[in-house]
Amino acid sequence: MISPIVCDIIKRVKDMLKKFEESIGFPAFEKKGRNIQLTEKGRELFLYAEEVFAKVQKLEEFIGLESNEISGKLR
Repeated sequence: MISPIVCDIIKRVKDMLKKFEESIGFPAFEKKGRNIQLTEKGRELFLYAEEVFAKVQKLEEFIGLESNEISGKLR
């Protein structure tokens, strides 16, 4: 039997995924049995997100190398 805490966590995750999909305007996940996986558009979005995060990391490195006055994480 699943504990009430786990049930609550599952519900919250489902709600967050639903809100995320509503905010991007298309389904990014699909249910496969007891699991979920990315849809084709979800995979495409993931690839774009990876590119953005890589560029942010390069920007952080550039800023850190070019200026000793700025430090800390970009948020």
